[in-house]
Amino acid sequence: MLGLARSLSAAGAISTELANEIKSGVASALEHADEPDEVNGIIHDLANRIDEAVASGGVSSIVASQLNSALGLLGDLLHHGNGGGGDNNGNGNGNGQD
Repeated sequence: MLGLARSLSAAGAISTELANEIKSGVASALEHADEPDEVNGIIHDLANRIDEAVASGGVSSIVASQLNSALGLLGDLLHHGNGGGGDNNGNGNGNGQD
């Protein structure tokens, strides 16, 4: 996810600001990997930010699709990875990207 955002920013496909928001959001999601609801909220917020960038013309729909796919994968990995302390470990939540 971070590599994709970095390369898209370097190519001018997304703004440096959006790339930094993605970097910050991914770091936050990783910090809260044992809190599925928190991770879901972070990923949802990033997806909304990407949608806003598309609506304003700052990001193409193709680039947004790539970013949203990477966000979905990140969410899946975090939900199935660490698991935490017992409740609902590794089950994910079934919420993919719309």
